[in-house]
Amino acid sequence: MPRVPLAPGQVSSRSAAKETTATGASRWRARCRIGSGTGVSARLTATGPTRQAALDALDQRIAEFRAAPTRAEPTQDEGVLTRDSTVDDLLTEWWSRYRKRDRSPTTLAVYESVLDRHVRPRFGDLAVRDCTVPALDTRVLIFEEETGLRSGRLRTILKQALDLALRHGLVAANPMDHVEPPPPRRQSDPRALTPAEWTAVKEAIRQWGDASKTAPRDATTLYDVVQTCAATGWRISEVLALRPCDLVGLDSGLPRAFQTGALKPVKGSGLQRLESKAKRSHVVVLPPFVLPMLRARVEAAPSPESPVFPSANGTWVWPSNLRRQWRAARDLADLHWVTPHVFRKTVATTLSVELGSQAAADQLGHRSTRTTRDHYIAIPELPRDAQASADAIERALGDGSNEEGDRA
Repeated sequence: MPRVPLAPGQVSSRSAAKETTATGASRWRARCRIGSGTGVSARLTATGPTRQAALDALDQRIAEFRAAPTRAEPTQDEGVLTRDSTVDDLLTEWWSRYRKRDRSPTTLAVYESVLDRHVRPRFGDLAVRDCTVPALDTRVLIFEEETGLRSGRLRTILKQALDLALRHGLVAANPMDHVEPPPPRRQSDPRALTPAEWTAVKEAIRQWGDASKTAPRDATTLYDVVQTCAATGWRISEVLALRPCDLVGLDSGLPRAFQTGALKPVKGSGLQRLESKAKRSHVVVLPPFVLPMLRARVEAAPSPESPVFPSANGTWVWPSNLRRQWRAARDLADLHWVTPHVFRKTVATTLSVELGSQAAADQLGHRSTRTTRDHYIAIPELPRDAQASADAIERALGDGSNEEGDRA
């Protein structure tokens, strides 16, 4: 028997259910349908920390819907979403699909935070039919001006949600394709450490270890991790995720390190070692200067799956804690500009000078050299062949006289 259409403003029975977010937190979501006066009912949802809070929020949505002017006949989307549905409803449908994809817990947590903190409050009240380029452009601009934040993820969420609306025939084109793009981010030229500055980095860590009241192992761990960053070109979160089973052939002529994961904080779950999504592990050959230290750490590890760089309790070291230690160490020297990412840029620059940009890109795990050249390789003050170029110009265009002869 077909469902009897709801009269304009008539509400179906309300329901509320508990759900778990991507971060593991719990909340309640209340749902109902309400007659729109067009023959197709609209779906309303609202969330809250408790069942009653969700139902109260839903009552507010119902009141706002009833107060809104009657809209024209909507285009039905399989009886669920229509052009008359709100962006909040569209976002709920998009999020239910997005979170089922193969995404890391960190990515899901970040997107859910942007969705709930910024996208729903600022765009959720719009009807899908009202998502025009001027309307979205204005709201995005207001968001950027009021918050001072870049709108990259907010734009991505809106675009993907409206792509879903486009696939279901709710909009003729995606208006986010024509919203004014954000201003380009000004990027400074990459800067790498010189040999003298690299020596100063190691000395600063030693001084910090001597001056601090922390256990000596803290300085040793920081020193060893920074050395490993310089040996591999990896990020701190990747170096700290190393296990003995990731280090192969330390006593052979081809010692290798396999990058199989990284340490990431996951809301509600603490620090987690997340496996790499790459089909093949990124592998690098280790230089001799880190081998004695890594051999000693592998021998001291209780199991092949244990951290190579454990905390005092034998657990994973938080990357944020190690970064904080480095900031304390660099304050002892004129190294305030040196972030952990500079170690990665130094490796890229060194390999580019010695072996070319392709070797640098391979070491860092980049698919192309463009990213490596644009963001990691420091431009030298003088090209490597600058003197050879000057000599070639002299041979071709010089008149055979020298500077001393001209002066005479």
